[in-house]
Amino acid sequence: MTKVNAITSNKLHMFDFNGTTTKEFHPKLSILNFINVLRGKQGLNPGVEDYVNYLKAQGKLTALVTSAKDKHLNWFRHVGLESIFKFVSTADDGYPDKREQYCATMDRLGVNPKQSLAYEDSPEGVDAVKRIPGLQLCVVHNPLIKPRERAKILQHADYAIDNFNFFESLVK
Repeated sequence: MTKVNAITSNKLHMFDFNGTTTKEFHPKLSILNFINVLRGKQGLNPGVEDYVNYLKAQGKLTALVTSAKDKHLNWFRHVGLESIFKFVSTADDGYPDKREQYCATMDRLGVNPKQSLAYEDSPEGVDAVKRIPGLQLCVVHNPLIKPRERAKILQHADYAIDNFNFFESLVK
């Protein structure tokens, strides 16, 4: 099985907010976020929406699991991006940490960790995933993470990708 096929074989795919561009993200200025989406400066990273839609077409479950507050996703919802996910969990859901948030998402969707894959780009998110036995981890490149820190988080990865365009070979 190729790495791409191995990545897509999981029943549940849980994305952090890493599917969005962070270069111009201003969490406290939701209207600015929305304007940036309209200008094409912010939104999903290239390939994410197509990849999630591909997974859904294959019968896979998709979820957005983020430590961002619900109000910070207003622009995300306003432009209809929330609808590409089966389930969305934010920091406002009341879980004490990201690990509990991932576990609750899997429980809600009726999937165990061995059937799931989390996409993370931050040290905190990677730490949460590695504390859940059986949950696979795909580290997504984040240009805001220093190389030394990236090297540390890559040690825990089952997979690592630079962006979400990797899956295009599946559909061509």
